[in-house]
Amino acid sequence: MSSSKVIRVYSVERVPSGGMGAGNRTRRCATDNCDLTTREGKAHCPEHVEHLPYVQRVLRDLALMEDELERVRLFGWKEVDVNGQRCREILMHLSTHGARTEERLLREVFGSSCDLSIVSSYADALHMKRMVILGQTTRGSTVVSLA
Repeated sequence: MSSSKVIRVYSVERVPSGGMGAGNRTRRCATDNCDLTTREGKAHCPEHVEHLPYVQRVLRDLALMEDELERVRLFGWKEVDVNGQRCREILMHLSTHGARTEERLLREVFGSSCDLSIVSSYADALHMKRMVILGQTTRGSTVVSLA
């Protein structure tokens, strides 16, 4: 008995260089005096990506968050926007990970960009709006949990 192998041949169309569906569409950066090509049909090259409306919105939002952080650093909890992005991040973090000490929120949400007094200001503002509950550990750290 001899075994025979079945060989199947499939027809494969060649994908144009530049990826699926890209065709031969070369696009130049929309920024004045820039002749670089863009990627994936975008309006701007990687050097000028900050001109995209989405990137401008993100940069504006980050600047607003930094401004708020500076105001909170100077004037305390009264400058916290409890409907702002930073508070939404804190509330989302607490809903995902559960109660956290202020020290841990500092590391996990704020990073090394600020000090503990700023985290306390955010916790106090959220507490005054009854969005979080504040407690204490046996070592004296403030615990923040969702209301």
